[in-house]
Order: sequence, then structure tokens, then C-alpha cells
Amino acid sequence: MEVVRVDVPAAELAAESAGGPGVVVVARDPTRGPLAVGQQVVVVDADGEFHGGVVLAAVDDPDEPGYRLLLGARLPAELAAQRIADHDVLPENARLHEVVDLLGDLRRAMRDASGES
Repeated sequence: MEVVRVDVPAAELAAESAGGPGVVVVARDPTRGPLAVGQQVVVVDADGEFHGGVVLAAVDDPDEPGYRLLLGARLPAELAAQRIADHDVLPENARLHEVVDLLGDLRRAMRDASGES
């Protein structure tokens, strides 16, 4: 799984997003291949916190090509390491990853429903 770094602290990620709550735009990294829409990534913020993420779209701005990412739940370092390593995850760990992703979805849905950013 790819690691994407952002220069924004965790507390400001949602507020900084131009694409809506939980969405962040990141520049393309010329040292790695392109990301695909729907691809899962691990996002590392300026505070060193890990987050799940998924690529929503490529940004085809000729001056600043990049990607729109939907941020998921914060990940403990151990879960982030498992995702980054891309090892086959044991079934009980796969379920844990699914639960963490669902909690991120629930948090985003609750934030959207309450009108917070």
C-alpha cells in the first residue's frame, strides 16, 4: 500500500480540505507511479499521525497535478505498518481493519449530518 504524506496537522486536515470534509488534495509524487482511483493508501499528516485513505480522483491541473483523497480513520502505528507492508493479513486482523474503516465512515457521516467541517 502506498504512503502519502501531507504537510497539514491532523487537527486541520478537514478544515484545510477544498473538496469537502475529510477530503484533501495532494500533489503527485514524481518518485512513485500513479495512484489509481479507488486505491487505498496510508496518509501521514504533519504530526506523524496515520490515517486510512482512498483515492477519489486525479487532479489534472497542469501546474499542480495531484489527487483528491478521502481520509478515513486515524490508524494506530501497528495497523498502519500492516497496511504499508502489504502482507497477507490474518483473518482476525482483516476484520479489525474493516472495523477501523467503518468507524471512519461513521464519523464522517455523523460530521456531515451535523453540518460540521
